[in-house]
Amino acid sequence: MILPMALDFALSDRVLALSAPPLAIVERLADTHLFQERNRLESLLAHMDSLLRKLEEGVKRNH
Repeated sequence: MILPMALDFALSDRVLALSAPPLAIVERLADTHLFQERNRLESLLAHMDSLLRKLEEGVKRNH
């Protein structure tokens, strides 16, 4: 089937638009990833602070 040229260009524009993710979706995914990563790092820092306090308490007890 041969499409009229105008319809062919319109169709190719639609296909191209569907193949590229909208910027808002990409930004939202990035924001979600950054939020999760920040939470993970904050949790890790809290855990490290707890370990440091335990280490300091152990050193005080042994001296």
